[in-house]
This record gives sequence, structure tokens and C-alpha cells, in this order.
Amino acid sequence: TPGDAPSPVPHHSNWKNRLQEFCQKNGHPVPSYISRNLGTHKEPRFEADVTIHLKDGSLFQKSSEDFHDQKKNAEFEVAEKSYKIIVGKSGSFEDISSPNKGKGRGRGRGRGRGRGRGQFKINNNNYN
Repeated sequence: TPGDAPSPVPHHSNWKNRLQEFCQKNGHPVPSYISRNLGTHKEPRFEADVTIHLKDGSLFQKSSEDFHDQKKNAEFEVAEKSYKIIVGKSGSFEDISSPNKGKGRGRGRGRGRGRGRGQFKINNNNYN
């Protein structure tokens, strides 16, 4: 399945830097990442989450949508998706707290954390 295929290094591998710079320029703390290997040592399947504690006290969280053969690629994916969500919504976190899409389950299997793969979360609201 597409979510299980190893991924190459993204074309633009500075997404973590871009997201961090955006946060710093807008007065938010730097993003934090959590990565997990759901595969084996010989056949890794990494996924990652990013969390940003916003200056207004709320949280922005996003999960990777695919599995990756390297930890850094999972983190690059989630940073890229997060950055594009933020910039796609006028470049501010305040604009993404009320997205046009309603609550949903997201893509793929849930992982016991109350949201599906690829969703983002601000405080207790899940969005696709």
C-alpha cells in the first residue's frame, strides 16, 4: 500500500528548518518531533508527529501520513505538511484554528491517540 512504501529523501529537505524559522519569526516556540519505528530493525517503518506550543497557549499537532524507511524522512514529511497547512492558511496559526473542514477521522488506521494518520490538531479539535 502507498503508506507502507519507503520514501526517498524529499526534493526540499529543509522543511524542518523552514517550519522552525516560521515559528521563530512569529514568536512561537520551536516545533518538537516524536518519531517511532513501527517496523523491525531490518525493515523499519518510521512515522513522526510534530507539536508546536503556540504563543496563545494552544497546541498545533500533525502526524505523518506515510511510513518511511528513515526517521529523518518521516520528520521531513510532517514538517512539510505542517508548513504548507500554516502558509496555505494566510501564514498564521490563528487562521488554522478554524479550518473549513469539519472534524473527521483522517486517513488510514487510527493509532490509539484519538486521531487518524495525517490529521492535524489544535487543542482538542481534530481536522483533516
